[in-house]
Amino acid sequence: MSVNSYLLPSNMTIGNIGRCHTQLFALLDGRESINVDLAQLKQIDTSGIQMLLLFVSKADLKNISIRWVNSNQLLESVLAKLGFENRLIFH
Repeated sequence: MSVNSYLLPSNMTIGNIGRCHTQLFALLDGRESINVDLAQLKQIDTSGIQMLLLFVSKADLKNISIRWVNSNQLLESVLAKLGFENRLIFH
C-alpha cells in the first residue's frame, strides 16, 4: 500500500492556496491512502474549504482514503458553519 503525507500550510486563503493545491492534488496519483496533517493551519477561507472538499471528492473517485491528522478547531468550526461538518472526517 502506498501512503503519503502532506502538511497543510498555515494560511489557506485565496491568495496562497495555489501551491498547496498543486502539491496536494499531485498526491492523488498512485496512492491508496493520504495523511493530511492539520497541525499548522491557522487561517482558511471558503476557497481553502472548496479546495479541500474537491480534493476529498477526487480522492473518493479514485478510492483513495484520506486520514486527517492533528485535529484543527478552526477548520472544524468553519466546516460546521458552512454545513460541511460531516464531509471531512477527522482522526
